[in-house]
Amino acid sequence: MKILILAHGRSGSTTLSKALADVLNLEIVMEPFNIRLWKEHYKKEPPYIDGPIPKNTLFKHITMPNSLTHFGDAYRLKEFDKVIFLMRENIKDVIISKVNADKYGYGVKYENTEGTKIKMADIEVVMKMYRELSNNARFKFLNANLIWYNDLYNDYHKSMQTIKNLKLNIDESQFNKMWDNYLNPSHRLQQQKSNIRKIYSSENNKVDKDGGPYFFDMNELEKK
Repeated sequence: MKILILAHGRSGSTTLSKALADVLNLEIVMEPFNIRLWKEHYKKEPPYIDGPIPKNTLFKHITMPNSLTHFGDAYRLKEFDKVIFLMRENIKDVIISKVNADKYGYGVKYENTEGTKIKMADIEVVMKMYRELSNNARFKFLNANLIWYNDLYNDYHKSMQTIKNLKLNIDESQFNKMWDNYLNPSHRLQQQKSNIRKIYSSENNKVDKDGGPYFFDMNELEKK
């Protein structure tokens, strides 16, 4: 199995990569086409620029203008068995997440203290990532799947159906592992100051107190 996740920044792509790699026993290769990242952060040449894509790997790439050109012939991308485009619906949320991540660090939990300090340059960076990802010709060429952030990270049932639609032969027990360890909204980096309605695990997330499918709404707060 060879999986490629193409996403813009602050879309939950790292979490999705870890979740899929965990249950499918895949090796994660983070941003192999990002030459600048590898040379400046990892201090070495990026892997897999040339040669075949190894089996049992998951590649995750954050789209920036012309970043995929470093991967060489576009037909190399056809080596992947599954290609996923991951996008976040609310662009402003992405920008706020970026601004906070720039201050607090990536992968660090935070409270949103920077949402009122957005600059036009922050908007420009995010819009460039969206434009590069929204490439219809590439999407069709790769026969890709489109996933939305809220379909993965809000509601247990919607998340399960989204994963099933990828047709990766992930069963319910494997999905429950993904949900409990990665996709559950309780794992989000941004911390809420208000009391949010309890987030159920996979074991008690099958139905709500009224007997129907449980839907978690980030805007629904507990009454004090």
